[in-house]
Amino acid sequence: MCSSDLEFDDELMHTLAAERVEHVRHWSRRTEALELCVEKLDGASRALVEAIYTDGTPAHEVAKQQGCAPKTIYNKLNFIRRALAECVQRRLAEATP
Repeated sequence: MCSSDLEFDDELMHTLAAERVEHVRHWSRRTEALELCVEKLDGASRALVEAIYTDGTPAHEVAKQQGCAPKTIYNKLNFIRRALAECVQRRLAEATP
């Protein structure tokens, strides 16, 4: 087993811990905003997002189930992702004092 002579001072450890806490808060706010934005999607878009991202169904399988080309599914997903990104940005901007 190897040992290391590296030592970190308390100030560095405090700084790292504070940065980690802020990072977690940031992603927690983003996740909450994303969940709210997904809830606002129309039923078909929400079902598509859930099928692909929650259930893990491949896009080509969803396309087959819906009777359309995989490219159609990818186009829909691109549109939905853009709408969700804009929604999340708006929510985060509204929450920032």
